[in-house]
Formats: sequence, C-alpha cells, structure tokens
Amino acid sequence: MRSSLSNMLSQNPGDPIMTHPDYEQYHYHHGCLLILVRGIGPLKPRSLQRVFERIQRVNNVKIPDSSGVTRDIWVRYIRDHPVENNDWGDFQTHRRLLGLITVGKFDNQNELNELCRVHESLKVKYTNTLFDSRCLLFGPSSDELHKMQGTAEVGEKGSIEGCFQTPSNFKSRTFFYPENDPCSNLETKISEFITSLYYILELKRMEKTREKVDKVPLLLAPFEKKDFVGLDLESRNNKKRCVGRMTKHLGDLTLQAGLVAESLNLFHSASETLRAISDSLWLGAAFEGLCAASAILLYPNFRYTMSIQRNSSLQENTSASSPQKFNQARNQLLANSNNNNSNAYNGDSGSPAVRPKKADMVINL
Repeated sequence: MRSSLSNMLSQNPGDPIMTHPDYEQYHYHHGCLLILVRGIGPLKPRSLQRVFERIQRVNNVKIPDSSGVTRDIWVRYIRDHPVENNDWGDFQTHRRLLGLITVGKFDNQNELNELCRVHESLKVKYTNTLFDSRCLLFGPSSDELHKMQGTAEVGEKGSIEGCFQTPSNFKSRTFFYPENDPCSNLETKISEFITSLYYILELKRMEKTREKVDKVPLLLAPFEKKDFVGLDLESRNNKKRCVGRMTKHLGDLTLQAGLVAESLNLFHSASETLRAISDSLWLGAAFEGLCAASAILLYPNFRYTMSIQRNSSLQENTSASSPQKFNQARNQLLANSNNNNSNAYNGDSGSPAVRPKKADMVINL
C-alpha cells in the first residue's frame, strides 16, 4: 500500500491523478448511480437551482427485476464532474459518470441549435462512461407561442415542437416546457431516465459475469498502466490479479444494481484473492466496498440529505467541496448534537440525535 501511495504522489501534473477530492461523499454513495446536472445557455442561477432541487427529489426508484425481486436503485446528482475522475471508474465504479441532464432556456431557433450543440459537446466529453442523457429545455411562454402559431388555442403537448425543431443530427431525448411551466411530469420523466440507466448497468453487469476466467482482462488504476507494460500477464500471480480485480469490479456493479447482500460475497471473495498476491491497493478498495455494503445493510436509514445552514464567511473564494467547509459542517452537526444532550447520529432511526431532513420522494414503477 505504501508503494502504491508513493507512486500516486510522485506523478507528474499531466498524469491522471485525482486532483478533485470529494469531501461530500458518504458510504452509501458506493451504491449510487452518478448523474451530472448541468445548466447550459443563458439560464438564471436561481432558475437552475429550482430545477436542480426538483430533479434531486427523485433519488430512489424501485424497479422489479426479471425474478420478481424489487431493486432499490439510488442516484447521486452533482453539478460538476472533472472528466479525469472517470479514469478511476474501473477502480471504483461509483466514480463513473453514467447520466447527463442538461437544462437550458431559449427564445428562438438559433438559441435552440446552440443549446443542442453544447449538449452534444458534453456527451462527447464524457463519452467513455456515459450511458444515456436527457436535455431539459424551457422555451417561450405560452402567450408567445400562441402568437407564433397564430392560433387561439394550443395544446399542452407539442406546442413548442410546433414552433421549434431540434437539429437533425441531435439524437438525445429532449423535454420541452414553456417558460414558467410547473413541469408537473418532470419527476416521472426523471424516474424513467433512471430506469434506463439501471437496465444498461444491469446488462453490462450480466456480461461481466459471463466472461470466462481465462479471458478476464486486467483492470488498472490510471497510474498503474505504465507499470504493467511488457509484463507476463499469463503468470499465476497475474492471473489471480485479473480474477481478483474483476471480482471486486463485479462487486461494485452489483452494489450499484441494488443487490447489496450479493455484493458482500463478491467483495469478500475478491479480498481473499487479492490478499494472497499482496495486491495492496485493490485489496484496500475491496475492503472499502465491503465496509460500504455492510454499512448500507446495517444502517438503511442513513440515506438523508444533510441540511446545514451555509456560513456566509465561507462562501467567498471557497469551493463547495473544500475541506474547510467540510470541517465547518461537521463541527456544526456535532454542536447541534451536543446541545440536545445526545450522541452523534449513527443511522439508527431510534436515536434521539439531530436528524437531517430526509429525501422526500421515492417513485415506485
């Protein structure tokens, strides 16, 4: 482990290292699908925040699989994702960006074409890991659409599509809404999007399980690629390395696919194989996955949205995920807990500690 860490710290600035640590990550994020919500075009920050809050409500979808078992599929929404973090997707699959939702505002056809172009450029940027995407666009108000079409009545469906058309080479699925529309079906459309991501993930997981042992590729962390150039991958130790790392990778996918108990067996099997060949870095990742899956089973009520008041002194020249803000948030939680003469919140629904606000929407399909 010490040698692996020294290799990571000795990388040149141009090498694929994780320069953007995520201080807001919890153990249950190991089992979440990562979705980027990005504003494009001249959209007001307040409007984007409202849409983001609406989307963020749909953080869990219950999907029955082919055997009749209901899968709990959880998602994590983020506002920014450095593309180099996707390089660590083989090492830990929850770091991969799987879905993209763009939100934009347009008033004419040229602006619509530009929004479509920006959406496609983001798809290309994350193409190595992206499963699917959606484009959420707000057009002119209903009154302006009436004037454009020259009719007294315009149906709720197809009104914007009747005035504007996406470019012929734009293949992404788009949701159109008039300006200031309540978007009553937005949550349903987001849940359908999450369902499509799940089916793609499950298909890839099943393909991995069918791979023959002697055909399993060697998965690598980004900084390891140059270390295995020219080595004999047919040796006994390297074959075990391939199997152990792939088993750990399958554990990650299984955890994201909602099979928590099954992922425990895979993480345990991977840790035994990796320990035998002293593959320290991946052994640590297998133990991390094992701990995350165990915590999810032991503390299922810990999936909460942390609602902490923002400190105005930290808003300027400080990133949203900086260690300073993380420490400030942690200290505030501890202070609130001490004021109530209780222990820190441990995920147990019976604990008298201060509980964060629970996510308020679960959609059953």
